[in-house]
Formats: sequence, structure tokens, C-alpha cells
Amino acid sequence: MSDSVIIIGGGIAGVQAALDLAEAGARVVIVEKGPSIGGKMAALDKNFPTLDCSVCIEAPKLSEVGEHPNIEVLNNAEITRVEGEAGDFTVSIRQKAGFVTDECTRCGECEPVCPVPLANEFDAAMASRKAVYTPYPQAVPGAYVIDMDNCLNEPPNYWPCHRCAEVCPPQCIDFSMPLETKLERRAGAVIVCPGFESMDASRLGEYGYGTHPDILTAMEFERLLTSAGPTGGEIVRPSDGQHPKKIAIVLCVGSRDQRFFKYCSRFCCMYSIKHAFQALDHGIPDVTVLYMDVRAYGKGFDAFWQRTEEEGAKFVRGRPSRITPNENGLTVRFEDLDEQRIDEQDFDMVVLATAVQAPDGLGALGETLGLGLGEDGFLQSEETGFGLIGSSRQGIYLAGCAAGPKDIPDSVAEASGAAAAALCHLDERSWPEIEAGEPITDLVKPRVGVFVCHCGSNIAGVVDIDRVVDFATHLPNVVYAQDQKFSCAGNTQGEIVDRIREQGVNRLVIAACSPKTHEGTFRRVCFKAGLNPYLLEMVNLRNQDSWVHKEDKDAATYKAMDMVRMGVEKAALLVPLETTRQPMAQAALVIGGGIAGMVAATNLADQGYETHLVEREPELGGVLRFLDEIAPSGLSAHGLLKQQRAELLRAGVKVHAGVEVEHIGGHIGDFNARLTDGAEIAAGAVVLAMGAEPHEATEFDGAALRTITNLELESLWPEVPGDRVTVVGCVGSREGGAGCSRYCCESMIGQAIRLREMGKKVRVLYRDIRTFSRQAEESYEEAARKGVQFVRYPDVPAQQALRIKRDSVIVHDELLGADVKIPTDLLVLALGLKPPTEEVSSQLKVSRS
Repeated sequence: MSDSVIIIGGGIAGVQAALDLAEAGARVVIVEKGPSIGGKMAALDKNFPTLDCSVCIEAPKLSEVGEHPNIEVLNNAEITRVEGEAGDFTVSIRQKAGFVTDECTRCGECEPVCPVPLANEFDAAMASRKAVYTPYPQAVPGAYVIDMDNCLNEPPNYWPCHRCAEVCPPQCIDFSMPLETKLERRAGAVIVCPGFESMDASRLGEYGYGTHPDILTAMEFERLLTSAGPTGGEIVRPSDGQHPKKIAIVLCVGSRDQRFFKYCSRFCCMYSIKHAFQALDHGIPDVTVLYMDVRAYGKGFDAFWQRTEEEGAKFVRGRPSRITPNENGLTVRFEDLDEQRIDEQDFDMVVLATAVQAPDGLGALGETLGLGLGEDGFLQSEETGFGLIGSSRQGIYLAGCAAGPKDIPDSVAEASGAAAAALCHLDERSWPEIEAGEPITDLVKPRVGVFVCHCGSNIAGVVDIDRVVDFATHLPNVVYAQDQKFSCAGNTQGEIVDRIREQGVNRLVIAACSPKTHEGTFRRVCFKAGLNPYLLEMVNLRNQDSWVHKEDKDAATYKAMDMVRMGVEKAALLVPLETTRQPMAQAALVIGGGIAGMVAATNLADQGYETHLVEREPELGGVLRFLDEIAPSGLSAHGLLKQQRAELLRAGVKVHAGVEVEHIGGHIGDFNARLTDGAEIAAGAVVLAMGAEPHEATEFDGAALRTITNLELESLWPEVPGDRVTVVGCVGSREGGAGCSRYCCESMIGQAIRLREMGKKVRVLYRDIRTFSRQAEESYEEAARKGVQFVRYPDVPAQQALRIKRDSVIVHDELLGADVKIPTDLLVLALGLKPPTEEVSSQLKVSRS
């Protein structure tokens, strides 16, 4: 056994897994093939659907990784060999030299004198960098690196150019470093988070990428939106630097395409909706999105799509046949399925949402790890109790885009799941103390330091930051004030620490974004500076000012001044507080005995914690008990449930079935629950896994047709009555404030295939087909090839779109533009999911949407 975990890949999945593990006492080695961690998320402007600043979310995590005593980051490194077994792996690593030592202060003196300009990969080649560079301002590790493949000093040509070394104040550039170093690390588990790449858009010749500068990929457009990007956050046409007035955004470029990638790339729909919203927000009056199906399957996604439409974006169901340059811009010829015509329009700019593909070298990495690839080119996962994070080799887990395209929330969730699984292979843990700065003891007279964050364009795009800083400088008790591009980044955190020490600051005001997400970050800054962490006051300029008053910049600036003034006044009244330690109950309580609760309880017990699982039904398994097969994998639901019950028993989980939590309260480390059978449980942590309840289908009560739900169909196999089966999607989903239920499309397509294989005539009535997960799009295609007929009904609730007349269903076919009459013997309703009825969340004061 071991105390360490190797993480391959330093994107958001790798970073989240590393932090979870390190906080749990594991030692972590991140092996990142690039010069810095952060992955694609670091290059994004905002995240959907909340429009939170991407780097504001990720930068504090990157900083924490860089400073955590339990985490080692090996950049410019690759895995060359993995030997051993779960609990005792030996991993060989090859690390390329960066030729810059840790003494680098990021002064930037080296970069201007370097004579070698190169395309900047971080800016999607829309800007340049030098052979000596830092990938982006918040990069971790923070030292500059030298791109030796393009440096004039590439061996054996040492010292034909040494300009960077000559101007480097700390003399930290060392060309005598060996080109590479071979390392070896021991680990109990390995987590693979290799990220993804976007396909080369020039492969679709009909879309003209590369023939005109105003045909951009989504990532190129993203960098235009970013305040730290090549245009400072201005959307301009690369051809002439002018602001476009009319933009087209094209979805599924290479995705769901037999010529390139059959699968859905999963997150393109939502980032394209985000791009449409941001383009409108930037003042572009005419934005058109060309799409096949909008796969807004996540929490809040449908609402964000609706909000973007309400703001003025036009969504046209159809695909372009060609994009060609004209005298004034670009001509796009496309089909408009809703209007049943071919259209041709001129645009100033076209953005292509290109397919996601497995990164180069993933096949070789798979061979090194002893893992195979799926037909889609991603690593093959084993869909068992671990979901999609388990691999064919015990002790090696997959997260993020390792097993297929994932958005950020799903990548983070998988990373945490993989970290929890990896902890079961460790037998030692340690929690080194973080060193504090020399204590600041002169606290009687307030000396306030104010730092005002631009937050990219989130704040600075509305508030006049210079005026706010100047105003703060003249406030009583303020001894220092300055602005910062991103206060939460690792390098700017260090800057705050230095100013606190230099200026004798004993009260700190951070005027930035929400303390809910960033207060912990800045308390750690105080700790490192030697300032009591509770002498911090945060002013939420983003949520409470710039996001609210973006239409009135002058008023927003005056409000920001007033908010900073109040923050300074409050800071002067703060007094130091001391933290205390208390014993924690070394036990866990999992509420809900479905598959999620069973897996969570098993994992906690395998980590060595006393674990209680409470399920109000007499039998464990939740909704999984009523399923026959799991789509799209075809995995036996009964087999999975039997396996997980055996794992639960083996792990020694204490199961309380047929009872409920009557009362629960407490706080972190000390929760107390009383069950309806009188049992009392003390736990240090609580996992809520109460699942969901199927929608109660009353919409078609009284219909002449025999009507059942998709769950009831599962209990009928293989004796399904009738020859003509009509399946209706989105019953109880996407109405009344509820979003997509996420599982229904894949479930009904899986059932449709089985019905068709039984020789039945099958029709599927749908609003959008959202087959986004691995193998789901392929199942959609399989169903169509086997003769399942798909009919898209209007974008209204199912009960409004369908009429039942004797032995038929009448529906308006959006593709035909006419009503169709479908003879039906059996009507199957694919039910949405709703939150469970329970009191636990309110007793624990857990908020619900």
C-alpha cells in the first residue's frame, strides 16, 4: 500500500482530484505534459449557465495546488511506464527541462528581448508569444519556461543567443540544465485526466475555415471575449479590426457526422448559447445560431437557453451546406427546417463549434497504462458501480474527458469520484501544517489596504476601476490601495502578501466578487502574510453592483465607491478571532439507498470509516430495482444492483432499511440524527443521496389507448402487448420551471431498439433528442437504422402537442409541417424526474433551487 496518488493531466478534473486527495491527507503528484496546469478552463472567459468568470473559479484552485504541501506538480512531463498493481504502482516519468529555475520572479524582462516570435497556443494562435514565455498570467507553476524546440539555443547550438539570460535580474535562466530528467514515483492509485482537443475545422472544406480570417473556431471566439485575450475582450473581425454587426454560430461542426465523429461532443450547444448571449451583451445586434438539437441537459441549461432567446438570439434548426467569402463578409447557405426552405444570408463573422476529440497520444498513454480505447478514440471505461470512472485495470481511474467529452461540472464530479475511489488504495495519510507568515501584532490603529479587482471584464467592463481606487486612497484609515486584473490568481495573491508586509497593513479589504466562493482564498492570503484571517472584509462588486447595473456605468461606479467606503469603515472595526479545534465523529451517514447512496457508503466504509446507510424503503436500490437494462450500455440493472449489494455487505456498511431520518442537526464534524425506529447516529459528515421521484403522469388519464410509463414497460419485458408502440418523450420535463430530466432520451431510445427487435412498429415523439453521453448518439443512429420512426412535436408540453383519438395519436410533425395520425396499440410515456418529498434538507438548512 502507499500514501500517494499519481494524477495524469492538470486540467480542471486533475486539479479537483488533487485538491480532494490532498485535503484527505494523500500525497499527490500531478504529471502535466504542458508547461502549466489549468487546461482549457483557464482559457475561457465565462462558464455556462451562470456566466461566472472562468479564471475566477479556477485560479484559486490552481494557486492552492501550487502551494499545498501535499501536492507536487511535474510540468512538461509524461508517463513512460506503469508497473505493479493497485496499492503499489511504480510510475516512471520523463520531465523536459524548462531552463528557468524556481528563483524566477515573473518580472517579464526576458520576454521582450527574445528575438523568436511564435503563435501563442493559449490564445488559439490569435496572438504571439516568445520562445521564453509564461503561458498565461495566472499560470501555475509560475516560472517562465523556454520553448527549446524553437529557441536559438537548441542543442548543440548553446549560446548563439543569450539575451534573455543577460537581462534576467535574479539570473535564473540556466541553459546547462539537462534536456530531460527521468523520475520515479510510487503510488497506490492512478487517476487519468488527459483532457481533449478540438478537431481541425479546415477538414470541413465546405465551411471555409482557413480561407477567410472572419471564420473562427469557438475557442478563437472565446479568446476574443476574454479581457486577458488578444483584443482585451473586444469582439472584432480579424480581417479589419471592426466590430461585427451580424454573427452566425454553427453547431455540430464535425460532431454527429459520419465523415468525422459520430458522437455528440456534449458541451458545444451550451457554450454556443453562451457565446450568443455574450455577443448580444457586447452590443452585436444580430446573432443567429444554426443547430440540429439543443442539448441543454444540465441544471439551469434550458432556462439559460430561454433567456438567450429572450435577449434576441435567433435559433434556426438547420445546418449550413457551405460558407463562402463575399465582398463585404461571408455568405452562409443553410437549411431552415422550421420554415421548410433553403436560406442564404450574409454575415460579418461565423463561429464554428468544432467537435471534441481525444488528445494526441492518448492511444500511446493507454498502452503504457494497460488500457484500451473505445471506437470513439477515448479510453475504455468499465461501467460498474464506479459509473464511468472505473477502468479495466484495478487502481487506475478515469475522470474528465478520459472516457469521452464532458463539461466542467461533470468533469469535476467525476474527479471527486475518482479521488474517493483512489483513497481506498492508500494506507497512510498526513496533513502537514501550512506555514504562516510572521504575525502582525500592531493592530490598535487600523491601517487598511484596499485591493480592487477587475475580474476581467465582469467588474471593469462596467465600473471605472481607476476612479474607485483613487477614491479609496483618500478614505480614512486607508494606507494603500491598488487595482488588480484578477486578485484571486496565485501571482496576485503573492502581490497582496507583499503589500501587506511592505505597507504595514493590518486590515484588508478585497473589492471583487462573492465571499461565498473566494473568502477562503483571501483568508489564506492573510494567513500567509501573518495577518489574522478574520481581519478581512470582502466587498462584492460583481454580484451586487456590476452585474446589476451594467446599463448605467456611471451609477455603478458611484455605487462601487460607496460599497468600498462601507467596506473600509467595517474593516476598521474588525477584531482578531482565534480558531479552535474540536473532536470530529469518525463516522459517516448516507441518506438514501439508491445506487448513488450505496456506492458512496461502500467507498466511505472502504476508507475505514464507520458508515451508516439509511433507506426509507424496505429494500435498497431505488429506481434501479425497477429497471431491466441500463441504456445505452445494455448493462443489466439487476446484475449491477446485486454486485453493489455484495460490495456493501463486504465493506461492512451498517444498513438501516425501512426507516427514515426523523430529526437531524449539528455542524461539520458533529451531526446527530434520530431515526423513526428510535436509533440515534452520530456522524462527522452527511451525504444526501435521496434520489428523485418519477413524474406522476396524469396528462393522458382517460385516454382510449392503453397507456403505461417507461418504468412500467421495464417490468413487462419480454411480454409487451400490442404491435404498434408509440413512445412520448418529455412527459413532465421542461415545463413549469423544471429543466431536462437528462436520462429520458437515452432510456426511450434503448427501449425503442428492444421493441423494434421484437418486431414491433415503433414511433418516438420528441421535442429534442438529447443523446449526449457515450454511445448514446450511436444508439440513436442504430434505432433509426432499425426502423424506429422519430417525429418531432412542437416545443410545448406533451399534453398540449398530442391528441388521442380512438386507437391513434395525432401530432403535428415539425419536419413535415403537417399533422400526422399514428395508429397505436400501446402508448409509453417517458417520465421526467422531480425532487423527492423529504424534510432532511430543510433540517440541515441545505438550499434547494
